[in-house]
Amino acid sequence: MTNYLLVANYSPNVGYAWWLMERFWSEVADIAQSRRREAYLIYPDLGDASRSVDAQTVSPVHKDGMIVDLLDYEDRSPRGSLRMLIYLRRNHIGFIYLTDKPFFSLRYLFFRMVGVKIILVHDHSPGRRDAETGVFKVLKAVKNRIPLITADGIIAVSEYVQNRHRTTSCIPERKSFVARNGIEPIDIARPRPRVQEVLGIPDSSVVVFTSGRASAYKGIDFIVECANVLINAMQYDNVHFVYCGDGPDLPRCRDLVARYQLQRRFLFLGRYDDVGALAISCDIGMHAAKGEVGFSLSILEYMSAGLATLVPDNPSVSAATIHGDTGLVYEEGSVASACKYLVHLIEHPELRALLGSNAAKVVARDYNIEGTVNSFRRIVASLS
Repeated sequence: MTNYLLVANYSPNVGYAWWLMERFWSEVADIAQSRRREAYLIYPDLGDASRSVDAQTVSPVHKDGMIVDLLDYEDRSPRGSLRMLIYLRRNHIGFIYLTDKPFFSLRYLFFRMVGVKIILVHDHSPGRRDAETGVFKVLKAVKNRIPLITADGIIAVSEYVQNRHRTTSCIPERKSFVARNGIEPIDIARPRPRVQEVLGIPDSSVVVFTSGRASAYKGIDFIVECANVLINAMQYDNVHFVYCGDGPDLPRCRDLVARYQLQRRFLFLGRYDDVGALAISCDIGMHAAKGEVGFSLSILEYMSAGLATLVPDNPSVSAATIHGDTGLVYEEGSVASACKYLVHLIEHPELRALLGSNAAKVVARDYNIEGTVNSFRRIVASLS
């Protein structure tokens, strides 16, 4: 096997769950180094890269055991395609690790013509998929078995996604792998300031916490709607909602909070590096995404912090949550259903404690980042 290429989808320092991809890159680089090979990491642009890559240089730089370079993988122009092939050939690339790229692509044939032997795709793409039937299913199954223009393996981040690969995408079982999303379990015993003190809200207040990037499918607006019902319609005066994050949908969510006059009860804290520092002193974790990759890292953080976690019944979101054991599951899109369970959690602190304790144990056992990394390394090692 020759050298390894890691392809970034975004600029450096995007944040949020991208830290997990950086961990995977580091593991591939470690495998490459153990075999006396080089690992190359390409970014489409540097963005705000002052903390990671010298923004003034366009030549490769060494960082964390990788050779970091600028090259836009998505440039499909004749010039961009030629540049990619020359890059692969010049750097003796034999293994390509891709994130959220297709399993089937005609480009893979050209990559193999210049020396690439193995193409591995890691699928973090969210949402459900409708299964094909009849002749369309047969055609998809045939397409995804054509050698040279299909990847050599695809990694799912949950069993739900792996099943989607096999039944909906008709990907051969021998090419389907799973490395569950995982996090570093939160140390809830470490002293941290209570969120009530930080925000200046009453100690007796029940705090509903959510975090993540404010994009439309994350459903932050849905949580605002629930806050409106609980606070304005049902007159719960002991509840505060806290959101950590930013993103393109944030202005709309702020406008919605202002319209419902919830500025003092629905608090926007912006980007926060240590979400666990806030989460452990909250009471309820709520996630309202319209589609995830089986479960989000935010959900695992709520659970690890010992919060009673509330998620929709969409199987692409609720895979890590067992209703009545490690959290509660409401009817997706139903404010009434979500508010019913919120009220139940608000009025039953002993249930919150039980669900949170169970959830923290499950994350430590089944969703620990070390287990994720070990599974990932086995997959890469088996293919390379």
